[in-house]
Amino acid sequence: MELPRSTYEQVTLGRAINKKELQPGDLVFFRTGRTQHNGVYVGDGKFAHASSSVGVTISRLDNVYWRSRYWQARRLLDQD
Repeated sequence: MELPRSTYEQVTLGRAINKKELQPGDLVFFRTGRTQHNGVYVGDGKFAHASSSVGVTISRLDNVYWRSRYWQARRLLDQD
């Protein structure tokens, strides 16, 4: 699947879902001050994302930094 490069474009894709509904592959979005950040939910309360300081990494959604900045989640593909 090809995705737009920017978070601003990706946040309009698929459908919004509740945080409690997260499944691996869903996109998660954060507001980090003046900018936005996103990643891919991988399960078990974790998401993969690109960090400017460490490169691609896996973080926990309940981490104090990310928990306070969580914005929304979107599902691109629904299983039928």
